[in-house]
Amino acid sequence: MMTGVGPVAEPFPFQQHASKLALSFDAASRAPVNAPRHPSAYKYTSKTNGHRTALSDLSHPNNMEQEHQIQNKIEQILDKVHSLSDLSADKVDELRRVSENSIVINKFKVSPTEYHDWLNKIGNDNRGIEFDAQNACLILKGRSGWMHEAATGIIYIFFDKIRERLSAAGSRCFLTGSTDCSLEINFVGSIKQPDASLMEFRAEWPVIVLEVEISETTRKLFKDAQRWLEGSDGNTKLVILVDIQEKERRNTSNDKWDLSENDFREIHHRTLSRRILQWYRLKGIRVVGDFHLSVHLCYNDGDNHCILDKAAFSPGRLIDLTTIEDIPLRLGHLMPDGGHLDEDRRLLFPLKNLVDTLQHGFENTEIDRVNDLATDIKKKYF
Repeated sequence: MMTGVGPVAEPFPFQQHASKLALSFDAASRAPVNAPRHPSAYKYTSKTNGHRTALSDLSHPNNMEQEHQIQNKIEQILDKVHSLSDLSADKVDELRRVSENSIVINKFKVSPTEYHDWLNKIGNDNRGIEFDAQNACLILKGRSGWMHEAATGIIYIFFDKIRERLSAAGSRCFLTGSTDCSLEINFVGSIKQPDASLMEFRAEWPVIVLEVEISETTRKLFKDAQRWLEGSDGNTKLVILVDIQEKERRNTSNDKWDLSENDFREIHHRTLSRRILQWYRLKGIRVVGDFHLSVHLCYNDGDNHCILDKAAFSPGRLIDLTTIEDIPLRLGHLMPDGGHLDEDRRLLFPLKNLVDTLQHGFENTEIDRVNDLATDIKKKYF
């Protein structure tokens, strides 16, 4: 998670709550401990060292240099932002283009009233802007790149299948996207937005929440789950975490693509994007790195089910889909108290489809990133 200028907000201590959430972390590994363990969705084959690699290897020189450059860009954007009233919608968009990670803006303190007044000022396009009331700061969720949107789309379709099953059993639900949810208990006053969710009619909180994270820390990932499960007073019964880690991604900040400043000024955005992409392809350069995919099902009774653990894929090195199994959901647990659902009819999480889609999206991701490069260049020369 990238942070703005100012002290980094300390993570909340994990606490046992009525929802029986019991997630904690080992400081050295940054991995959850003391939660129930289940076998991953790999079958037949043992996990390779690549599958057990630590998340985001920031010790790699390329990663460290990129992190430093990104932090500098964030500080430059926020240099003239001294209060929330100085933060325009354009500045928010500019920050989002800098990094696919979430960004904590803790340069100044923000009250709940200031936060809501600011949202009214910038208009309705507040997707991905969360409020941490306990640390009085904004959190910009990571920019929705191709992999984020693809993962969200697949699971959104799965949510509709869950909706049909729950509705047939008497629990009427509807699908939502990034809607504001006010948290309670230890997170009172904070606002979170899911990437997708399933809600019962007349309910305050979603029954199921999806969080898709790109290159975030494990601690941040499970912190999001905790905020949903505790902050909904146990009414959110399942948080699905899709953790996509990318490492050794090419640093494109010094690339010129054999184009002149005059080219940057004169060439239309779409043509510029194509020229940049063509340059990379002719040089045989990929603008994506190596990916690791993990998926967790976090239930509100403390059951943390890791159904895929750091599955590694990259251009030219794909995951063998015969080693992936779709995993049944604990569907009966999602019913309201007193409700009944026939669990003999299993509903399988579409893990194989998720893996297959993401690992065939490298070119889409590169097109997405090249478009961002062209946008930044055009802004610089106009």
